[in-house]
Amino acid sequence: SRIKITGEEGENTISVRVEDDGKGIPDDMKEKVFERSYSDESSHGTGMGAYLVKMIAQACEGDATVKDSQLGGARFDVILNKV
Repeated sequence: SRIKITGEEGENTISVRVEDDGKGIPDDMKEKVFERSYSDESSHGTGMGAYLVKMIAQACEGDATVKDSQLGGARFDVILNKV
């Protein structure tokens, strides 16, 4: 499995992108990954990771999103406003 992490600085934002070439996340589940304690049957986690990332990003007036990666898996973007 391949993981790619990139960062970008915009005029008013800083973003971090994490993407992989794994199985991806079905469209109907993309927003659910940010729900507290969400976990699918194939994962071994607590379901708190994406939830906490989104909560922290929103507390900093930013956001976290998930979409399909060009690598074939999932892509998570965390966007924060510069202060």
